[in-house]
Amino acid sequence: MRLRDVLQRAGVKPQSLHVQLQGADRPALPSVPLFTRSIPIHKALHPDTLLAYEMNGRPLPLLHGAPLRVITPGWMAESCMKWLTEITLRADETPGYYMQQAYRIPETAVHPTSGLPGSAMVPVEQMPVKSLIAAPGEGDTLKVGPVTIQGVAWAGESPVAKVEVSCDDGKTWEPARLVGEEQPYAWRQWQYLWNARQVGPTAILCRATDAQGIQQPERSPWNPGGFLWNGWDRLSVTVAA
Repeated sequence: MRLRDVLQRAGVKPQSLHVQLQGADRPALPSVPLFTRSIPIHKALHPDTLLAYEMNGRPLPLLHGAPLRVITPGWMAESCMKWLTEITLRADETPGYYMQQAYRIPETAVHPTSGLPGSAMVPVEQMPVKSLIAAPGEGDTLKVGPVTIQGVAWAGESPVAKVEVSCDDGKTWEPARLVGEEQPYAWRQWQYLWNARQVGPTAILCRATDAQGIQQPERSPWNPGGFLWNGWDRLSVTVAA
């Protein structure tokens, strides 16, 4: 069911800008903070944000959050609260460690020694455009001739528009073939047929671009938690005769 339908039936006041989510799990130790998160009202009211009680046509398994779990498509999993017990409308973000200290990133690029407090950062939300190489593997030795390079790509709330592959350490790029049908919020498989001719070591890289034209960057900005890293994927291989 849509979270929006539940909220609208309960009544959403103009000052309700955030939706607090609480699950049934509790910390193992008294010193560990309670895991409570909130999402902005615009994401809570999005028609694709769900309260899930089934998965693939069957009851949601306990390990996946049964009996009820929030699903925020395109966003990182920390907003997909498992074992949901409470929904609270708020004027501000949820207080507490897991919203105000953890799962936060700088709004702009900062130096690793800057020591930013959580109050100077913003919550982790949408997944950025990213692609990964699944095969061949790091350090593999490949024979001269055709080599199938394959992997996956995703782009948060936007579809993947294309994936490009470089087999010369980023000097030139060629389009890969996207495999399967495009589905909302889903990752895509991709393949590229490389004719390996030059013997010796080389680097294979991949990068994705989403439907809004946002391209996976060569390097991802640093942040204290290492969240949302989406630099070009790179592996080193050796071509042998």
